[in-house]
Amino acid sequence: MKRSIVLCIVLLFFTAAIVPAKGAKEQTGTLTPEEARTVRKEAVYREIEAREEGQTVRNQPEFDEIDIGTAVELALASNLGIHSEKIGLRLKKRAKSTWFNRFYPTITASGTLSRFHAAPDNITGLEYSNSLEYDGYNLYGITGTPNPYESPADPTDDYIVSGLPDDAPVYDYVIPYEVEIPHTWNLSAGLNMNLTLTAALIYGIKATILNYEAGALNIQAAEQKLARDVKKTFYNLLLMEENIVLMERKIASAQRRYEQAKINYEFGLVDEYTMLSAQVGVENMKPGLEGLKMGYKSLMMNFKFLLGLDIGTDITLKGTIEPESITLDAKNLVNKYLTERLDIQGLVKQLEIVRNAKNATIAGMTPALTFMLSFDPAFMQDPFDEAWFKDITDNWSQQSGMFSVTVSVPLDQIIPYSQSRADIADSNDTIAQLRTSLLQAVKGAEMEIQTIVMNLQQTQKIFETLRLNVDLAQRAYVLAEEAYNAGGRALIDVEDAEDKLQEAEFEVLKEQYNYLSYLMDLEYALNTPVTKLRN
Repeated sequence: MKRSIVLCIVLLFFTAAIVPAKGAKEQTGTLTPEEARTVRKEAVYREIEAREEGQTVRNQPEFDEIDIGTAVELALASNLGIHSEKIGLRLKKRAKSTWFNRFYPTITASGTLSRFHAAPDNITGLEYSNSLEYDGYNLYGITGTPNPYESPADPTDDYIVSGLPDDAPVYDYVIPYEVEIPHTWNLSAGLNMNLTLTAALIYGIKATILNYEAGALNIQAAEQKLARDVKKTFYNLLLMEENIVLMERKIASAQRRYEQAKINYEFGLVDEYTMLSAQVGVENMKPGLEGLKMGYKSLMMNFKFLLGLDIGTDITLKGTIEPESITLDAKNLVNKYLTERLDIQGLVKQLEIVRNAKNATIAGMTPALTFMLSFDPAFMQDPFDEAWFKDITDNWSQQSGMFSVTVSVPLDQIIPYSQSRADIADSNDTIAQLRTSLLQAVKGAEMEIQTIVMNLQQTQKIFETLRLNVDLAQRAYVLAEEAYNAGGRALIDVEDAEDKLQEAEFEVLKEQYNYLSYLMDLEYALNTPVTKLRN
C-alpha cells in the first residue's frame, strides 16, 4: 500500500513539472535574425499593438526619404492581415513542437470527504459459546457461529442441548450483543490514468506538421504578393512624378508660345486665330495636368495605406527606374522553377493533407489499445481524530484500484455505407479533384511564365526603337539650338525640340517601368529572386 501511494505522488509531480518547463522554454526563446526589425519597423509594430488595445497612436514614425527596400519592410511589418496570419502560424507551430503530448496519459486526481446524513444502525446479534474444553481445546461447537439446534420455544434462553446427533456442535449458553457504529466522516482519494494508443495518432501528428507547413506557405505567398504590389506602386509613383514634371514643362512651353503669339499679334505679325490657337493649346493641357496630380495623390494614399502610414504623413521617394536587361529562356525557366511556385506547392500540400486524412480514417478502423491504472485508497479511521499518515498500512485500505489493458475494435465502421467508409470515398473524390486542379495550375503556370518572358522580350525590342527616337530627338534639339545661335531659328523652335526630346525620354522611362513590372511578375511567378535569374 505504501508503494502505491508513493507511486501516485511521484507520477503527479512528474506530470506537473513537464508542462511548466516546456512553457518556460517557449517564453524565453530568442528571436531569429529574420525576425529582427529596424527602428522604423519597430515603431510600426508598436502602432499595431496599440491599435489592438484600442489606443490612438499620435506619434507616427518620421521619414525623410523612403527607398524600395524600406517600403517593402514597412509594408510587411504593418500589414494586419499578415500579422493575423502569423499569430495563427504561431499556434500551429506550438502544436507542431508539442506533438509528443499526444502520448501523455489522461491523469485525474481526486479527494473526497463525505458523511452520511443519517447515522448508521447499530449491529445486533447472538453469540453462542460452550464451556466443554479438554486440554485447552473445545470439544464441541465453534464459538461465535449461529446455533441451528436452538430451542424452538425460546431461542434466547440458555440451555444445554441434548439428544443431538453425534456430529452436531453443542453450546451450553447464548450471549446477545449490540455494536454501536460511530457516525464519522469518511476520507478517500483517487488517481486515474488512461492512455489510448491507436494507429490514427501517427496520422494526427503528421496532420499537425502538414497544417503548419501549409500555413507557412500561405504567409509566404501573402508576403511575396504584398512585396510585389508595393514595388510596382513605388515605381509607378516615380513614373508619375516624371510624367507630371514633363507635363508642367510642356505647359510652360505652351505658355511661352502663347505669350509670343500674343506679342506677334499686337505687332500685327500674326492673325488673331494663331494667337487664340496657342491659348487654347495651353488651356487644354491644364486639365490633363490636374488629372495626373489627382491620380498621383490617389496612388500615394494607397501606397501609404500599404505601408501602414497615416494619410497625412509626408514622404519622399528615393529611387530610379533603371532596370538591368537579362536574357531568359521560357522553357528552361519552366523546367527549373515551376515546382518552386507557391501555388503549385500549396496544391501539393493540400493533396498531402487530404491523403493523410484518408489514412487517419482508415487507421481509425483498426484496434485501439487502452492502458488504465487507478488507485482509490480510503481512510478507515475518523479523519478528524486520527493522524492520516501515522500508520498507512493499517489506516488506509485500497478499494478497487487496478491496472488494466483493453483492446477495442470498432465494429460499426466496417459496416457498408458507414460514416468512415463515406469519409474515405469523399477523400478519394477530393484527391481526384485536387489532382485535376494541380494539372490545370501547372498548365496555367507554364502559359503565364511564357507570356511574361514574351512581354520582356517585346519590351527589350521596344527599347531599341525608343532609344533610336531619343537619339533622333537629341540630334534635332542640337540642330535647333545651333540654328538658333546662328539666327536661323526662333527660340520657340528650340523649346519645341526640347519638349519632343523629353517626350521621347519619358517613353523610354515608361517602357523601363513596364520591364521592371514584368520582372517583378516573373519573380513572383517563379518564387525566385531576379538576382538568381541573372546569375
